[in-house]
Amino acid sequence: MDILSGKSLAFKAELLLQRGIQFEAVPRWQRYETGIYWEEYEKAGYDPHRNLETITTRHRVKIDKDLPVKDEYGAFIGHLLAAQAVDV
Repeated sequence: MDILSGKSLAFKAELLLQRGIQFEAVPRWQRYETGIYWEEYEKAGYDPHRNLETITTRHRVKIDKDLPVKDEYGAFIGHLLAAQAVDV
């Protein structure tokens, strides 16, 4: 049974304060979680067969400790899903 389930953020912050913890002093990633997702990035390279500088698109795992909140979070997720749909 989760005794904090359904409780307001203000209630939880007050509960922490009673134990000497200021909610706003806690790092953002601990308050709002962390996101892990794929991101695209460009990498410069060199093609020795054609003697040409090249740029390619690569993927890497992104660990995001500063996720947006509220309405911005919805837009952020929409952007990730739209980008993923293009890659498929």
